Amino acid sequence: MGFMFLVTSAVLGYVYSPHLDSPPPRWVHFAHGLLLFLYQTFDAVDGKQARRTNSSSPLGELFDHGCDALACAFETMAFGSTAMCGRDSFWFWVISAVPFYGATWE
Repeated sequence: MGFMFLVTSAVLGYVYSPHLDSPPPRWVHFAHGLLLFLYQTFDAVDGKQARRTNSSSPLGELFDHGCDALACAFETMAFGSTAMCGRDSFWFWVISAVPFYGATWE
């Protein structure tokens, strides 16, 4: 469920700034922040809830880590829209590689 918050954030950024180089409306920046907060909150709570209800499994943990790794790409799209760095920018790809590497490190 939390993953969908980041997908929504990336879609908003893409709709209002398709080349990631023009400023989207101000409310889109607020939506990016709110949706990122909701993603992080739901991501932190889902594992604890699964352990609390004895419904955790190795497959669920693998699925959660997979969603977290994919979330980095969508988070980068949202950040690229906010920073207006453009899709062809070197820094756009550096910014996208660092969180993906960090999320898959463990």
